[in-house]
Amino acid sequence: MSNITIRKTSKRGPGWPPPAAVVAELSYLEFPDTLGGDGEFSLVLDAAALRLAAAWRCKTWGEFARLVGLTWGEFVKDRNEELTEIFDRRKPRASTPIVFGELWGTYAAVDGFQDPRECAHEFLTLNVRPNVFDDQRLKGVLEWGGSSPGGNVDALTSPTAHGFVLLQQVLHEAGYVSVTLKHNKHVLAFMED
Repeated sequence: MSNITIRKTSKRGPGWPPPAAVVAELSYLEFPDTLGGDGEFSLVLDAAALRLAAAWRCKTWGEFARLVGLTWGEFVKDRNEELTEIFDRRKPRASTPIVFGELWGTYAAVDGFQDPRECAHEFLTLNVRPNVFDDQRLKGVLEWGGSSPGGNVDALTSPTAHGFVLLQQVLHEAGYVSVTLKHNKHVLAFMED
């Protein structure tokens, strides 16, 4: 496992938010084999997981359109090309069934729902000073970078849950007391159904 290397890649101005102003709830879980996991623990941003779960629960395209904040007419107009690709030139109705999990990550019509692991990675790299992650207790315990499937998801992983217990301790000692990490093996359970 490599040491942590974080590059600031945002277009924000100089400086970092004060630690006390950074608020987030994150969960870590052993990523299931059915989702491309290989026994490692991954960190997810809870808000992103809840948003993704809401999309996963949509039963119709109309319900999905409302979830993304559009009327059915606006959705069809906005995503006409993508819907044409999915439905082979037929026009879906608002009542047409959707199976979001079969479309997510493949079709642009359902873009806008980022992987919760990427969200956690992005949140921490944009809001926590990089030197916090240089703490010696984290060396060899956490890995920043590609995660399964295929190593193409920016994620923070650890071979054990203890890595995230240490991370929370380090964050809190650095003043990031409103960033909470908890073990929650059910946070992505909706994806396995």
